[in-house]
Amino acid sequence: MSGTCLLVIEGQERELRAWDFVDCPACTRHAFIGTGDGQCAIFMAGAWRDGRSILYPRSEAVAHAGVEAETPSPAEAYARFNHWRVGRPDASPRLPWA
Repeated sequence: MSGTCLLVIEGQERELRAWDFVDCPACTRHAFIGTGDGQCAIFMAGAWRDGRSILYPRSEAVAHAGVEAETPSPAEAYARFNHWRVGRPDASPRLPWA
């Protein structure tokens, strides 16, 4: 929605800008990493189907932003990052679409 990010999808890198669209079919290994000087805002939506569970795989390509060990647990996958909160980002007094 705003800013830029690097998409690593199945080991390939793609630079994304505001309003780019990506479809990740089930079981597609992917990661989004904010780039540039400003904030990066991404809208994501998804659903689990056929009783499949989620998996956070370890990847050398995104080791600095990904999980330290492969896990099916969101709490474990995001444990080293600050917890998200509802509200305007501290560093952004006015979001670009407000």
